[in-house]
Amino acid sequence: MGNVQLDCHGHHLEPHEAKSPKGRFEYRVEMVEDEYFVAVNHEMTKQDHIAFMAAVSPERIQLVRLFPEGPAEARFAKSMVRDIYFFSVQDGLFKFSPR
Repeated sequence: MGNVQLDCHGHHLEPHEAKSPKGRFEYRVEMVEDEYFVAVNHEMTKQDHIAFMAAVSPERIQLVRLFPEGPAEARFAKSMVRDIYFFSVQDGLFKFSPR
């Protein structure tokens, strides 16, 4: 994509650097038909939850919004997915390859 400057309700939003979840969070990726099923072992409380998961390929982004007290899981069409991201409200942005 490119650089962007974002503001939300008068607050400037800084970019997050994606970290590896290894050693911090357990996660699993399973193939279900032609989709990736992704689950992250993470509390889903109002104070600390995963806000979204995204699967990124060279030509598209698949984004799933997650909510407190719901499951920390999502399904993504497999087609050319290179990386999967998730954002923890308390811990920031994480990235891993589904392969």
